[in-house]
Amino acid sequence: MSLALEDRLAIAELVSSHGHLVDDGCLDRLAELFTVDVVYDLTEFGQEPLHGVAAVREAARALGAANPVAHHVTNVVVSHSPDGRVRVRSKGLGIKADGSCGSVSYDDTLVRTGDGWRISHRKVSPRRAPLGLAHADPAGGREDIDDLLEFLVARIMDDNHAYAYVADTMGAKALLDSHLPMLDLT
Repeated sequence: MSLALEDRLAIAELVSSHGHLVDDGCLDRLAELFTVDVVYDLTEFGQEPLHGVAAVREAARALGAANPVAHHVTNVVVSHSPDGRVRVRSKGLGIKADGSCGSVSYDDTLVRTGDGWRISHRKVSPRRAPLGLAHADPAGGREDIDDLLEFLVARIMDDNHAYAYVADTMGAKALLDSHLPMLDLT
């Protein structure tokens, strides 16, 4: 059974509302977004998952001025599961007061409640490397990026041959276009 257009629009609007409510300081309205027993998974930030709307609210308040001044939610993709749940993947950009910016991916599970769609589980994953190089494995490791860094450090320790290796295998233009010359791996 496919998801009705009205549901898709309501879900996209719900996910997009997160930035408005948080940025406006309407933390007492988080129950409009999340189920009462939401799991807000921040393990990729080195924190334990938050359980319940009250815990999410208190965590946001505890961050205080360290919170981004602007949350932008974009690239919302909605998929329906046969069990009636909805999976939503979206991107988040957070702009801090100093102008710095961070990017995350939100992986949400939504359920239909008596009050409409609500997020019952949200996993927040930081985006710190291009092309998915920092994707964590199910055990929480970062094998791809760790392997790349190990390779590059070994080449640098071996007479800075990393640059020569990239230029030789990918061409000099790839080396010039890459950020490799800016890496400080020592």
